[in-house]
Amino acid sequence: MSHSYRKTPVKGMTMSDSEKQDKVIYHRSLRRATKQALAGQQEEMPHFREHSNPYNWNKDGKVWINKERDPNWKRK
Repeated sequence: MSHSYRKTPVKGMTMSDSEKQDKVIYHRSLRRATKQALAGQQEEMPHFREHSNPYNWNKDGKVWINKERDPNWKRK
């Protein structure tokens, strides 16, 4: 198991493990808006930032971990 520990000391800022639900909701709304634009119900194609703001998602970016302060930083 050569990949069983973390090689880069970077983690998410909050306790959320994943942004999967946020991404599912975002992509669903973007696909719907794109289909409506192609069907002629809208004037122009939607911009990808119109339907979601990644800064409002559960995990708000990443942070570098201090190796001396957190001895268990390698655990996944």
